[in-house]
Amino acid sequence: MADKGISPRLRSYAPLLNGVCNDGNMDLALGIFAHMKENGVSPSPEMYVSLIHCASVSSELWKLAAEGFVGSVFMEMSRDAFELSRFQIERLKNAMNRNLSTEIAKIVTIDNNTDGVCSACKTKLKAIGLNEIEREKVKKALMMMASEKDIGTGSVKDFCDWLENKEKNEHVKFSCVVDACNIAYHMQNFPGGCFQIKQINAAVEKLKSNGEKVLVVCPERYLNKVIPNSTRFGRLQRKKTVLSEEALQIIEAWKNDGILYKCIDLIDDDLYWMIMTVFYKSGKTFVVSNDRMRDHRLSLLEPTPFARWKKTQQRHFSFERVSPLDIEEPEIILNKIATFTRDVQVSDEGIWHLPILSENESTLNKENNDDFEAEVVGEGWLCIDLPLGIRLSKC
Repeated sequence: MADKGISPRLRSYAPLLNGVCNDGNMDLALGIFAHMKENGVSPSPEMYVSLIHCASVSSELWKLAAEGFVGSVFMEMSRDAFELSRFQIERLKNAMNRNLSTEIAKIVTIDNNTDGVCSACKTKLKAIGLNEIEREKVKKALMMMASEKDIGTGSVKDFCDWLENKEKNEHVKFSCVVDACNIAYHMQNFPGGCFQIKQINAAVEKLKSNGEKVLVVCPERYLNKVIPNSTRFGRLQRKKTVLSEEALQIIEAWKNDGILYKCIDLIDDDLYWMIMTVFYKSGKTFVVSNDRMRDHRLSLLEPTPFARWKKTQQRHFSFERVSPLDIEEPEIILNKIATFTRDVQVSDEGIWHLPILSENESTLNKENNDDFEAEVVGEGWLCIDLPLGIRLSKC
C-alpha cells in the first residue's frame, strides 16, 4: 500500500489482526501492532482486547504478564479508551480467566453508594485527571489560542506572570477560580435579567467557607458602574445595567482582598480561567462554571486529556432561587467533583479496573467531545487482579 502512495488506516488492519489473534499467532499479532504504530495508526479498544485474547489462546498470557506486557497493553489502552463494550469486557474476562483455578477477572458493581470501593478486591478507585505531560499539552494549546489575540499588556501571558508573582512574592496559591460571567448570567434569560454580582459573591463566600483560596476572573467591562446586559432580552433591546452601590462595594472588596483579576475585553475570559486550572504543577486547581466549552477552538485540545480535565477540574453549580433584581441574597449549591472517574485505571497493587459501557449510557465521542458529561453514570466494571493471576499461573 505504501509503495502505491496509499496510507494504511485502522480498517486496513482490523480484519487482519482479528484473524491472526483468533488463531493465537502472537508473534504475527505483535508484528501487526508494531506496523500500525510505525504508520501512525492508533489501535482501537477492540484491538487491544484481541491482543490479550491472542496471548491467552497461545498460552503465553501469564509469561507476558510476568514480564509486564499485559499491564503495558492496559496502560496504552487507558490513554484513549474510557469504557469498553459489554462484548469486549466478556471477551477480556474469558481470556484472563482461561486455565486458572480461580477467577481473577470479575464483573462487579462500583458506584457512589459503595464510595468507589470494589467489592472484589477492596480497592478504592481514583479520579483520573491530567498527568504532568497532558497538563503541559493543555497549557501549551491554550497559550497558542491566546497568542492569536496577544496584544501585549493584559494578555494571558501577563496573567500567568501575575499568578507566578503572587505565588513567589506573596506566597499566594489559588485553589480554585470562578467563571464570573457564567455564574452572574446563570438563569438570567428573562425580562429584567442582568449580570448579577451577588451570584458571583455567593460562590466566592461559599468556597471561602469551605477553606478554598478563591480567584475571581472577570472581564473589565463588567467592573464599571454601568455595564452591558448580555442576556437574550438585554441584547435585543441594547440595554445597560447600572450596578448598585452594594455591588460596587463587593467588587472593591475583591480588589482589596487580592482575589480579583480583570481580563481585558479583547481576549476571551474563558482562556484565563482555563489556563489557571493547569498553571500549578499540582494540577488540582478547579473552576466553578457550567460552561460546556463548545467553542470550536477547543478542537486544538486533544479529546482525552480535555475530557479528563473536565471530569476532575470543573465544578458545576446551581441556585436554589434567582432574583430578577440585585436585592436578594442568592443561595448557591456547588456540586462535588467526583471522587472517582470511569476510566481504565490501575491500583498501586497492580489491580486493574475497566468500566463497562452500559446500553443506555452516553460516552465520549472521540471526534466531537461536546456531548461529554463529567458525571459518573454507569456502574459495571471488570476487576482484574493481575498479580494474583501471575501467582496462580506458577502453581
